[in-house]
Formats: sequence, structure tokens, C-alpha cells
Amino acid sequence: QEHPPQKPLNAPWLSKFARLGWAGIEELHDADEVAGAVIDGSPGCNSSVSVLRVRGSPSPVRRLSCGRHAGQEAQPERQVDASGVSHGDKVVEARFVAKRAVPQGPALDVAMLQRWYQRERGFYAEVAPGLDGAGDAGRDEDDGEAPAAGLKVPRCAVLGPDACGDAGENFLLVLEYLGAPSWRVVDPEVGCTEAEALAAVSALAWTHGRFLARPERLAACRWLPKTPVHVELGGMIQDYYAGAWEQVRSRLHLPDAVAGMCEAMCASYSTLLRRMAEPPVTLVHGDFRLENLRFGATADSGSGRFPVAAFDWQFCCQARGAYDLAYFMCLAMPPKERRAREPALRRCYLQEIRGAAGAKRADEALAELEADLCVALLLITASFVMGAATCPADTAEMHERSLQWLAAAAQDWNVGRMLPTPRNPLGGAPPAVAVACAM
Repeated sequence: QEHPPQKPLNAPWLSKFARLGWAGIEELHDADEVAGAVIDGSPGCNSSVSVLRVRGSPSPVRRLSCGRHAGQEAQPERQVDASGVSHGDKVVEARFVAKRAVPQGPALDVAMLQRWYQRERGFYAEVAPGLDGAGDAGRDEDDGEAPAAGLKVPRCAVLGPDACGDAGENFLLVLEYLGAPSWRVVDPEVGCTEAEALAAVSALAWTHGRFLARPERLAACRWLPKTPVHVELGGMIQDYYAGAWEQVRSRLHLPDAVAGMCEAMCASYSTLLRRMAEPPVTLVHGDFRLENLRFGATADSGSGRFPVAAFDWQFCCQARGAYDLAYFMCLAMPPKERRAREPALRRCYLQEIRGAAGAKRADEALAELEADLCVALLLITASFVMGAATCPADTAEMHERSLQWLAAAAQDWNVGRMLPTPRNPLGGAPPAVAVACAM
């Protein structure tokens, strides 16, 4: 099927959808002799993600530059030549991340069915402006405000049209570039340090807690689905999962016990999914792993923790917060390190979510945390099985590593107890682990 072509990513297209306060793009467009948009990069699996370099005279580009988060110096502007042509004026460059739909292929079909692009646009249009930490990656140090405790998100410079198009051809986001020297990438193959893990879990819990405290904020986002894959599509996803498992089971080399759990999910996936959609729910990122996180270069002087920014919100949804917590704990560090740090990470999550949501709402959300973590881990394992069946060659190693780490956690937590049985079609409930509930 031939899809409509994407609009060219140039200054007129960018300026049309520049957000309030980002009028510098329009000024760059007006300065035709020195303005331009240059793309570096290649399409990713689910979106086409590239580095956008906006060039122009110093004044408008300075207003575009995303600045700094609390305690960090602004990234210096870089003077460049304007395509080798001298006009007598200095030219500076600001870097952003440009996100567009993948042009074609199976990933695009799934993205349109699951409304990935509509979700991410909706997140930056309606959710991010009210997030604790939203935009703080670019906040001036001397603005007199204390740093937000929650997750930070990239500022959105350009928000494409509300209608993403039949094939996502109109989907466009231009986001703050979270790079050095202010932000650090953590190698997901190595895993994060304990300090980084505590910072991420603390920020995640605070964000979860804020949305538990104000459920009307989620209710207002009618486009935000229940669970990352839309709970109403559970039967369809279960059939797809069963086909994917049959395709990859012989080459994944999972332990027999975990392979048995994967086999059982061919008939129980939709039941597990419905559990994740049951209240109380909060805002869930849906893909909360190191590949989608950045850590501040230095720890905050007040809390002693690193600022944490999360991006790639196309799987955002309403669900139980345990989904994000399980995702991070099982995939952010090798199994040996996870086992050693898990008690502290769980305590951190419990303490922070109570501080953000209040004791009553937090206790309601945490009442079944152990069972929820097990269900979440089963569903996350299923998502990586489906990913392994269709992923391009350059991400196959990541999927296999992730499945091995997930399998180790599945055995450690004995998550098979949550699978439905003929005697208990709604699934079991493992006893609470004392260390997880300790304060």
C-alpha cells in the first residue's frame, strides 16, 4: 500500500507549528539567507528520530536554545559557517531531536493501530505541561524555584498538527536535545549504578504519585488508553503473541520454567492485561528503561540525587504503576545487581509515592504491589517476545539480552503463581515479600 508522503522538514513547515514562546523558528525562516534545517540520523524502529540542527543569527537561535536544568550550565552555542556562504553575519546552531513516523513497514501498521503517534503528541500537548519537572531541563538556575522531584521531560519546540494522518505523515515533534554536558547516557548493556537507579525510581514514584493524587488529570485525557497496548485489544494481542511465541521459542533458549510461563500466556495474556487496567491507575510511561532515560551530569545539591529525564512517550497510558517499576528494575541492571539493590529500590518507591500521593491513595495503589509486579513482569516478557519476532537485526541482541534478564527476574519472583489456572481463572496472588513492604 502506498502511503501519503511526509511533508519536507524545512523552516516553513517547522515555523507553522512552532509552540508559543518558540517564535525563533519563524524568525529563522524570515532570515532566508542564513536559515536552514539540517537532519543527521536514520529512522529508528518505531519512529524516525534524527538530530535537527537549526541555524540562524544569534538572537533567534539563542531563544530557541533549551538552556539548562537546575545546577547545570547551559550548553554553549556553536558558531558555524552558513553552508559555506559568507553574509557578513555570524551564524549559530542549536540542536534538537526531530521525531516523525516511520515511512512504511510492519512497525508503521502497529503504530497506527496502537495510536503511538497520537499518544506521544497528546502527551506533549496535554500532559507534559502539567508534569512536575516538565520543562525543568531548560529552567534557569536562578528562577527561585526548588527543583521538581518528578521525572523531567524534554521541552517541545514544535508540535505537529492534531491529525497525524492516515499513515502518520503529519506526525511531527521537535524536542529539546538532552545531551552533554548537562545530560548523560547510561549504557544499557552495562546497567546503571545504584545511585542512578535510586534517582530513577524516586522520580518515577513521585510522578506516579502525583497522578494518583489527581485522577481527574488522567480522566481528562480521553485519548490515553488503558495499558500500553489498549486493554480492549487484549484478545487480538493475545493471538498475535501466540504466533510470535511459536516463531521464536526455539531460538530464545529460555529456562524451562520461563518457557512454560510464556506458553501459558498464549491463553492468559488478555486476563493479565485486564488486571493492569484495574483501578487505581496512574500515568505510566510504558517503556521505562535506560534507552529512554537521561541522567543529569551532577547530583542535585538539595536531594543529592541525579535529575532524571524520560522521553519516548509513545506508549504512555493509564495503568497500575507497577508496570513501570518492574520494567525498570528488571532491565536497568544485570540480574546480580538487581538482586542486591531490589530491597532499597522497592523501599524508595514506597516512600516517594506516599510523599507524592498521600498515605490513603498510596496505600490503595500499593495494596497489591507484589502481585502487580509479577503480572507486569509477565506482560513485559510477552512484549519482548513479540518484539523478538519482528525486530530488525540491529536490535535482536537487545531483545535477547532483555529476555534473559526478564527470565532471571521471573524465576526470582516466581511470577508463574500469577498465571490463571482452571481452579482460579483470575490468577494467583503471591504472598507479600516483607522487604518490599518495610518502611
